[in-house]
Parts: sequence; structure tokens; C-alpha cells
Amino acid sequence: MNRKVLSIAVLAGALTWACGEPAAGPDATLRPSLMADGVPEDVGPYGVGHTMIQVVHTGSAGERRPLDVHVWYPAHPAGVTAAPRTAYRSRLFGVPLVPGTYDPLTFTIPSPLAHEGADIDARGPRFPLLIWSHGSGTDALDHAFTAEAIASHGFVVASAEHTNNSQDDALVDYINQLVGSSLLACLDALQPPCGGEAIGTSVKNRVRDVSALIDEFTNLNAARFGSRIDVARVGVIGHSRGMLTAMAAVAGSSALGIPIESRIDAIMTMSSGRLTFAPAEMAAVLMLSSNSRLFVVVRDAEHLSFGSALCARMQAAGGVRLANPRAILEDRTVRTLLTPTVATFGSTLDYCSYDAFVEPVDIRPLVQTITGVDVTESNVPRTQDAREVSRLSVILAVSFFNAALDEQGADGLRFTRYLTPRYLMQHEPNVLSAETILRGDATCPEGQGCTDGRRSQR
Repeated sequence: MNRKVLSIAVLAGALTWACGEPAAGPDATLRPSLMADGVPEDVGPYGVGHTMIQVVHTGSAGERRPLDVHVWYPAHPAGVTAAPRTAYRSRLFGVPLVPGTYDPLTFTIPSPLAHEGADIDARGPRFPLLIWSHGSGTDALDHAFTAEAIASHGFVVASAEHTNNSQDDALVDYINQLVGSSLLACLDALQPPCGGEAIGTSVKNRVRDVSALIDEFTNLNAARFGSRIDVARVGVIGHSRGMLTAMAAVAGSSALGIPIESRIDAIMTMSSGRLTFAPAEMAAVLMLSSNSRLFVVVRDAEHLSFGSALCARMQAAGGVRLANPRAILEDRTVRTLLTPTVATFGSTLDYCSYDAFVEPVDIRPLVQTITGVDVTESNVPRTQDAREVSRLSVILAVSFFNAALDEQGADGLRFTRYLTPRYLMQHEPNVLSAETILRGDATCPEGQGCTDGRRSQR
């Protein structure tokens, strides 16, 4: 299979660029759910299962590096019916803190789609593997609702909590600093602080995480997933520092000592991270054997607008904190979401709807105490609703990866109508601009505004 790339980045919007080749749908009896004009629905025809695995590999300094990994996958309808609805929670859930002063973390995030431990769907062709790399200091659950929806279209989506760079690492460091001792241990059992890894080292280890996940799913495929994962078709999705992870994985970095992970066939990235690639390394990203690209700018999006479960996290943690002043980690969670340390990342006031502040618990008094803002139906969200950004992300991801991860090996990327500038600009009101550049054998529906980049190569 030729290698190809799709990237989505947000700079007060979203920038998307893509390379790839066409792919088949799930099968004739389970095709992606389509609207009347052929665009995928944001929720597909499969049920969704969820499970957790732990992967242990070796970090860049030779250290033991354990990873907690969330896995979403297409589930058989009978398995979905029998399995309980997933409730997401931190690995710090229920861990004792300081009795009588600070209570354990107890909030959970109910899943809208996933069922815990449901049987993977055994029908039709095998499912491609998509590895999701979260942003710095966040975690896999930030994007859970988007990952679920992508899985419902016939993909296995795996997202590791990147050790030393996750939300749980940040919470451990916070409570340890607050009490003035190593109350909680780091996941890797090394000395605190657990987070704060230098960006270069972080990206290097993250790329090793991606490779370790590909290895693990190759090894576990038969025993754990009934050989239903097609580990020969692999894509990576990355947000923020996850974007850097995806780019470094396909381009490599001589400065950081990162080799190219050749098993990755396509990447989709959302939102820019902060790391400089040498011109030759950027060229390696852009000049993969098939290098057609799609750029999309999403109107009025924040850096964290792609966090589809952040509003639910705020509601869940806020409800616990409102009822319990000793819920110190819930307090920290809500404050971080409402008043992020990097202002340009955006507050939940920017991208969460009114419902997220009042259902099922009215947390507006807590929000007003923290921010001074009296939340009303008319003043939130202040920018693009995260639910809309998630919907757009799902449709772009499904459209692209169905095209890029082609098990039939057809020649050239065939841009479907949805992946063309004219369609996106006419039918997606929250797309500010779009550009498709054709290279190699890529094709585009006539009259859809694609740019033939091959002319500049002649």
C-alpha cells in the first residue's frame, strides 16, 4: 500500500490536509450510514464496544513505560444489548487521598454510545486500526465521544494515556504538591513529578507508544479480538501534541532520534502543537509517495473545541465538587477546564452548550464562583459548539480513512464529493475555507473546486 496523510489542525479554526487512496466500506450488508446526498452520518451502523488494556514497553531512556489504553470497536448488536453502558473514569478513581481533608476522585463520564466489554462484530471484512494520540496534559477520554462515533463506522480506535504527559499525571503532581509529599505514585513508578516531560522527549516517547500499540494489537488480535482487526491498515489521529506525534511518526526526526514508523498508512491531525521540524522532515511528511492534500479551516473553533467529552467532564466533575467541598481533584478538573493555563486553548465557556452547565446538575453557581460569569442560554457557547466540531471531525475522519485505508489496493486517491472544497463550502456552514490539492493519480469529481497540483510539478 502506498503511504498517505490527512492532517487537521486548529489555529482559532481547523486546518486539514490529506493524502491517501480509496477504501472499501464495511461490507455490502453493513455500509456506512449515509444521508440522502451520500455523506456519512456522524453515527454509523455498528454498535460500539469499549474495553481497556495495558501495554508495557520501554521508553526512550530504557525505562519501563506502562500505558493504559482505551479501545473502541464495532460491536455485534447482540453483544451491545447484553453489555452495560460504559462509564468512563480516571485511573485515580477511588484512590484514597487525605481522609477528612481531601476525598478520593469519584466522578464518571457516561458514554452516549459505547457498551463495556461487548463482543466485537464478527461480520464482514476486518476493521482498520486507528490510533488516537491525545494532547499534552490531557487524556484519551477528552475525545471519547468522537472516537466512539468513528468506531460505529467500522474502525477499531485505540487511544493510550501517554505516560508522563496525561491529565492523571497532572492531577498526581497537583495533589502531591498540595500536601507537600509524594502521596500518590507515578504510573511508571519513577520519582515525581509525573508530568512535565520536555517536549522533545515527550514526542519521542509518544511515537514509541504508537509503535508499541501496533505491536500489541498485532499480538492480541487473534486471542482478544477474534482476528477482526486488520493490522495491515493503520491510521493515526492526533490532537495538539498528538498532531506532533503523528507527524513525527510518519516523517521521523533526526534531531530527536525518531525513526519513521513505516506501518502507518495515513494520519489525521487536529490542532497544532509546538515543535519545530527541519525542512527536510516536513518535506518527508508532505512528499510521501501519494501526497494529495485537503485543507479545511473550521469557523470559530478553539484549540480544545475538538475535545468532544470535555463538556461532559466539566459537568460530571462539577456536580461532585458542588456537593462536596473536599472533592479536591474534581475542583482542580473544573477549574482547569474553565480557566485553562493557556488562555488561547479556550474555556469550556467558549465551546460548551448551556445544557452542559445545567444537566443533570446545575453547576452554574460553581462556575460563577470560579469565573465570575453568570451562565445563561444566550452567553454560551461563546464560539463554536464542541458537538458540532465533533460531528464535522467524525464525518471527515470516516470519509478520509474509508478512502485512504484501501484494502483493495486501488490506484490513486479518489476524493469523494464530501472531501472537495465546493461541497464543504456549500453544505458545511462552519467550514470557513477548504482547499484540495491533487497529486499523483488522485482524482476529484468534476467541477468540485479541486486544484491540480500536478501542473506545478511539470
